[in-house]
Amino acid sequence: MEKGLTGTMEHQQAIDSGFENKVVAVCSATGGMGRTTIAVNLAALAAKNKKKVTILDGDLQFGDAAMALDMKGENTIQHIVEKHDLANSQNYCLKHESGVQLLAAPTRPEYADLITPDSLVRILKETASRAQLLLVDVQAGLTEHNIQLLEQVDRILVVTTPGMAALKNTKLMIETLDALGWKDKASVIVNKSTGPTLMDVHDITELLQVEEAFYLPDEDKHVPLAFDRGIPVVISHPKLPFSKELAKINEHLFPPALSETTEHITLSRRLIKKFKGLRGKDDEFISKTAIKTSRGS
Repeated sequence: MEKGLTGTMEHQQAIDSGFENKVVAVCSATGGMGRTTIAVNLAALAAKNKKKVTILDGDLQFGDAAMALDMKGENTIQHIVEKHDLANSQNYCLKHESGVQLLAAPTRPEYADLITPDSLVRILKETASRAQLLLVDVQAGLTEHNIQLLEQVDRILVVTTPGMAALKNTKLMIETLDALGWKDKASVIVNKSTGPTLMDVHDITELLQVEEAFYLPDEDKHVPLAFDRGIPVVISHPKLPFSKELAKINEHLFPPALSETTEHITLSRRLIKKFKGLRGKDDEFISKTAIKTSRGS
């Protein structure tokens, strides 16, 4: 079994880029959980923080990431495969005004058959090698394509809602990830966590047997409307509770690079030192002036 991007050289590249989570899959057991919304908005937040971020839409039949960003273009994953140009996958990305780049899914479901799991994994690796952060919007369920994608990533975000059917299927998915040896890199995002449910949301981690879970509030007006307009809600409505909570998740998952933090501290120290130097010269000037005045009197 081939090692994923958490192995040796690829993992070192992830560290150098400033992220432990260089390649992150956003997946769900079933559709309708908000997977694409979360992937697109996490990407927008990372781009806002000046990160070079790419989305790979791995929902090959019915991918909506392009619509969520109001992007249209001739290039999709289908065209990479048809032209046998896997080594230049990044060149087929659509560029959004936010800074996010998107490798779009095919425009029609029948074109998905042209893309083999091996081709998709190769595209993922080539794209990841040229991005600081790659977010993979994975098709719902556990298909052959999905399994091979999930093997490659550094982090798996499993999106669910607090409904009983959604939690039942998410539990099965987590158990499958555990059987494959990938549970340690999986976290759960409970979308619409403040919506009506028979389940106490704080019991979800125990139910799913996961160490880490994030909670997004229910927002049934602005989030779907922003999706339909093709504008990430974290851009159009950054003060919404949904946007604020997602920003916290983004900060937790993708903290600033150590080099950036060190550079910021160094710059601050330089400014303080320079300021003290100026203060010292001012004090010296004032003292000399005071002495002259004293002597003159």
